Amino acid sequence: MLYTGDKTRERIRITWGGADEYFDLQPFVPEPGLVEAVNRALTTRWPLLITGDDLQCLHAVRAIMYELYGKDFLNFGFQINIDRAFRRFRDHVYFFDHKRKKRDLKYHRLDPGNHPLLSPVEYLYKGPVLRLMELQTTETPLLEVRNVQHAKEGFVTDLMEFFLKVHEVKIPETGEIITRGFALPFIIMTAAAGFELPPKSAYDGTIYTYQYKLTEAVILENARLTFREILEQEPQWDLFIQRYLELFFLINNATVLNDSNDTFPHSYYALVDTMYDKWNTIASGQTSMQSALSELEMVLQEQHKQMKGIDVSAAVAEMKVDLKNARFTELFEKMEAIQPRLPGKKQAALSILMSRYHDLHKMEMLATESNLILIPQKNKLTQDTLDFLDELA
Repeated sequence: MLYTGDKTRERIRITWGGADEYFDLQPFVPEPGLVEAVNRALTTRWPLLITGDDLQCLHAVRAIMYELYGKDFLNFGFQINIDRAFRRFRDHVYFFDHKRKKRDLKYHRLDPGNHPLLSPVEYLYKGPVLRLMELQTTETPLLEVRNVQHAKEGFVTDLMEFFLKVHEVKIPETGEIITRGFALPFIIMTAAAGFELPPKSAYDGTIYTYQYKLTEAVILENARLTFREILEQEPQWDLFIQRYLELFFLINNATVLNDSNDTFPHSYYALVDTMYDKWNTIASGQTSMQSALSELEMVLQEQHKQMKGIDVSAAVAEMKVDLKNARFTELFEKMEAIQPRLPGKKQAALSILMSRYHDLHKMEMLATESNLILIPQKNKLTQDTLDFLDELA
């Protein structure tokens, strides 16, 4: 079993149950790093943790499943979706509803005719782990674990130990014994960007982690594949795609704060939906291709105009001088000036630094004794600021 990323270059309709139940798997071109990470995990049979935007991760996992298992991948893939109510691993094995059984038994004693006793099986909920165990196959099934960042401590360890050590599950309430019908599943976990497994996890050294982020080149290729049919009808749509993606990256990478950003899509898949809506207005005759391009060009020009301003590189050099000479007022003013020009994560880091300067200033104002006790905090904050400026430079 090998993953190449070559089988999802066009839209694929996935059906289940009946013809009316389906979803469209959009074209997906993976980054080389993702292909390598998937194959490494497949070869070693150790889990793969993909971190990034939830929709991007979901789309990536669906594309991986399709290539590995074909259109029937839903028969080989099971999903654990961790939320605040089901954070433990055992929550996803099985659940027996004792409260409902006790209530039904009470009603049966009062009125046996209208409330017959139900089989214990009626109170059993088989979670994705148990349903996966029941699968009898020579293939390697896939278990997707979403939102690992919400899991309770020990979840990953319990997950690993279960599939390494447990080969059958006995359900005492029903007497049923579930025997695993395969060796080991292929486990893909997804989590929010920046998530790291707890260092004390027993298996943290044997889980491959891949930070998934769509690059500009990959997004452009995916968009062209997604809109292939439209491009065949209207070649100018390619220019619209390029200019719209330029606007997308201007807003999401520079995160310039202005009114237009409140309604602009901030994920690739929301962006695709917005572009489809725009094409529908063109196809229906509500607007023309040329008008759509002209409107987009005006928005782009306005966005570029808002991007103009202070030179970040020059400001960083000046801020280092201010820091060295303890000119904190000037330093703070420059921080406020460059903040809107920074990417989202840098903006957040700078906000934390600025908050620390505020807190330190308050402590200096309130200190009744010598400010000598604040010197270690000042030194630490100065060093952290210098490290931050070095990263910006």
